[in-house]
Amino acid sequence: MSDDLGWIGKKVRNADGREGVISSEISGFCFRHLTLTMPNGTTDHVQLNVDGEDRGGIGWEWYCENFDGGPKWLILGNNTARTDKQ
Repeated sequence: MSDDLGWIGKKVRNADGREGVISSEISGFCFRHLTLTMPNGTTDHVQLNVDGEDRGGIGWEWYCENFDGGPKWLILGNNTARTDKQ
């Protein structure tokens, strides 16, 4: 199975002001693990789960260039409202 579903290179931004790109994606059984890399080299991670709450960094959005109606920032995962960080 390919580990490239098109996430690599997508722009990301966080509610706290950080910006970066998705630098890697790894597939697992019923999940996709994304590494987000900022220009200064720091990273964060988001795990998108098929069943259940997503995990990882909170407050992230990704830039969808091909959104219906024009480019748009979309929530990355369903964990953006959480107050804890897993």
